Amino acid sequence: LKNMGLRYGRSHRGIRALYVGHRQVLAELQLPVSIEDSLREYVLHPALVDSTLQATVGLMIDAERVPAMPPVAFALERFRVLSACTSAMVAWVRYGAGSGPEDGLPAIDIDLCDSDGNVCANMRGLRLRIMEPIARQARESANGVVKVVASPEDFNYEDLLARVADGEISVEAAVAAS
Repeated sequence: LKNMGLRYGRSHRGIRALYVGHRQVLAELQLPVSIEDSLREYVLHPALVDSTLQATVGLMIDAERVPAMPPVAFALERFRVLSACTSAMVAWVRYGAGSGPEDGLPAIDIDLCDSDGNVCANMRGLRLRIMEPIARQARESANGVVKVVASPEDFNYEDLLARVADGEISVEAAVAAS
């Protein structure tokens, strides 16, 4: 993930092990100690969801080549929470029925299970897209000055969101810029 420009803080490092198989990934997840006390505030802790989404990268990499840009979730057919999640979970990530890496936008199915193997949550039809490794343009100001962004390290989403919140640019312009 770091090689794709993603730098996660301690509270977003929940993957303990990642096992990559044929068209599937098994991820052992553990809620980071720094936020473990917040588990009781959620039925499904957001950090576990984030770690589960991070594990999808295992479907898209091979040992010889890591994508230069991270995948971005942009569609989901169904998300069901069946029971409360625990601090230690296992995510089974795989291609959906009739879908695979050869598809332009493959569907990904995920089951999030507790240590006894009970499915606590599942996602069906998750669609990811790889951010294109070409230079993108982002509006730098309301005056129309444009900055060319060549890498994820150069692109500041927090700044972009702040500019939308401040009314400097529209939501549509922010989506186009990202």
